[in-house]
Amino acid sequence: MLGFVIVHMAGNLMAFAGHAVFNGYARLLRELGSPALPESGLLWVARIVVASALVIHLFAHAYIMLHPTIPSRLAWSDVMPPWYATLPLSVLQASGALIALFVVYHLAQLTIGAVHPAFIAGDAYQNTMVALRFWPVSVAYIGAAAAVGIHLLPGLWTASRSLGLIRPSTAVLARWLAPVVALGVAVGLSAVPIAVLTGLLT
Repeated sequence: MLGFVIVHMAGNLMAFAGHAVFNGYARLLRELGSPALPESGLLWVARIVVASALVIHLFAHAYIMLHPTIPSRLAWSDVMPPWYATLPLSVLQASGALIALFVVYHLAQLTIGAVHPAFIAGDAYQNTMVALRFWPVSVAYIGAAAAVGIHLLPGLWTASRSLGLIRPSTAVLARWLAPVVALGVAVGLSAVPIAVLTGLLT
């Protein structure tokens, strides 16, 4: 899911390259795998993989909630966690819920066009600009970007620790890498709505 978020963010940032480049990127995503696969075939495979990862993520969370003794097996025996890795569980739950609600809205607006005032199929750039010109929508996108960053901050550390990637020799790097990635993703996802709000993108 982190890989998807980073790739999605990079794709969003192509809006700064202009209408033609952004729409070309959107078209490329639909045509990947052609002619071996039908149009959008590989895109649907990616969507299914990401959706499956999300379902597993939610089931894992539910399992841990039902079996609260499990985290004790992952005790911080050799490496003390940074402050952000010990944020209350409610922070992860609240940010996760906000992300889930936003994803539903985002898909309805820019993939289906159901809650878009002037949706044009195949014109991803114009659809994005029109949607973000309505300032409450831009604010919602910026808020969702902040929620992603907040969710990643403890999530990256704890996931890495659970996978055994954090040891005394890598602890310092991990301590800085998690906030850098979380902040970078939050800023990157916020860049386009901020640019539209300020008139940099039109």
